Amino acid sequence: MSISESVKTYASAEAKSVGSEVVTSIHLLIGISNLLFKRSVINSDHPMAIIASALHEDELAKGLEGFKTPKFSAEVVEMLKDVDTLEDIQKIAEILMKDIDKLDIKTAKKVSKKESIPKQPIAIGGFHNVNGSSIGRLPKYMPNKDDAAMLIDNFLMAGEVYIWDGVYNTKDNLLSTRRGTQSMGRVFVTNLRLIFWSDDEDKPHIGVLYNDIESWKTSWMPLKSRGVVMYVGGRKVIFAANSTTMEHATKYIK
Repeated sequence: MSISESVKTYASAEAKSVGSEVVTSIHLLIGISNLLFKRSVINSDHPMAIIASALHEDELAKGLEGFKTPKFSAEVVEMLKDVDTLEDIQKIAEILMKDIDKLDIKTAKKVSKKESIPKQPIAIGGFHNVNGSSIGRLPKYMPNKDDAAMLIDNFLMAGEVYIWDGVYNTKDNLLSTRRGTQSMGRVFVTNLRLIFWSDDEDKPHIGVLYNDIESWKTSWMPLKSRGVVMYVGGRKVIFAANSTTMEHATKYIK
């Protein structure tokens, strides 16, 4: 994915997360900050990150309830028309920061995105809901792991790190989002858990901590996939997933 497409994805995700149906210059600035942070260009103490965090809280406080896919404002489209490099988006961010006059920088919260996400216990005895705001349906194809890491980042706990992801399908009533029939999606492997994001949902719908998996067994299946049988909370759960993804998961399951 190009820098231009990446920053558009981050800005759109920010607008969606605060319920806006329009991607404004504010969402663009926050999106740029998030992208630069993800690329390790800036850290959480950088002035841009501090301002972006405060602006995000300000946007959330508006209580917007939009549900449509956000559209880019004419202003943002114009800003992004010649973007090719990280340096280009940094210049845009500098311009936008100079235009911010409603924010008292001295009172901006010095909090990182991860610090606002509540920690989960080491084990809870079963599956759990995944914290985080809806951001939209997953792309049908996602070969670039940087894109996958960016999309799941909003839902990770403090200290949690994205490892790998791949497609899955299941009819199991604990995982399926379609009653009595097969549903599909992507399963994300982190250092702490498996996160299932159905193609039917705007955010991950369920997760399971490795310490809550009582037993785990995989078997070869056609088309580069593995069948998985695991017991969680005394219940048998079955699904099939990308073989490489399940190989990564197996490394974390005792």
